[in-house]
Amino acid sequence: MRAAEIFLEATVKYPEYSISWNNAGIGLSVFTGQHEKSLPYFRQAICIDPSFAMAHYFYGTALYELGNYPESEVSFKRAIELDPAYSRAKNNLASVYLRTKRYKKALRILEELARETPNDFLALNNLAAAHFYNKDLKSAEATFVMLTELFPDRHIAQFNLAIVYIHRGRRTEAIRVQRKLQQTGSELAEILYEGLFGNKVLSFRQQ
Repeated sequence: MRAAEIFLEATVKYPEYSISWNNAGIGLSVFTGQHEKSLPYFRQAICIDPSFAMAHYFYGTALYELGNYPESEVSFKRAIELDPAYSRAKNNLASVYLRTKRYKKALRILEELARETPNDFLALNNLAAAHFYNKDLKSAEATFVMLTELFPDRHIAQFNLAIVYIHRGRRTEAIRVQRKLQQTGSELAEILYEGLFGNKVLSFRQQ
């Protein structure tokens, strides 16, 4: 991708600026999925400017994608320390907690985030998952239902709602969701079908 190449070239032209290194890391990690290769660029950005919250955030995101949850947690916490209003960092920290089964910690962050950014799809989706893993299926269902109303074209919310229906023993409603997804041509319809009729273990989707 040309944008990633331009960002890499900027580290040669402007090596003294942390933003050059951070953007190069974003180009590699976000644009081309080269998370491992992006890490030295984020480290250099942080080395030049340790108070650069965005660099800590994207460094943590690359580490998260690589499955390095302990180090990504440290990076997200640092980003939040530097910028207490950094909602994306809070959401990603909650994702780390969900992945590492610290569900109560995730729920606390996500409930706060829901008050701060009430229309953030990813945060609300994580909040519903946190309710589910804390065995509050009623709240999980209510949050996913709200998401399907706020974002009717986001098939992930419908898919996740169907999982809650299955766990609540409301198979008919889950089948109705599966058929609705099938009508839209969503690939999630087939996955849900395998869960309903093929004993496939279903997991919540984040994005």
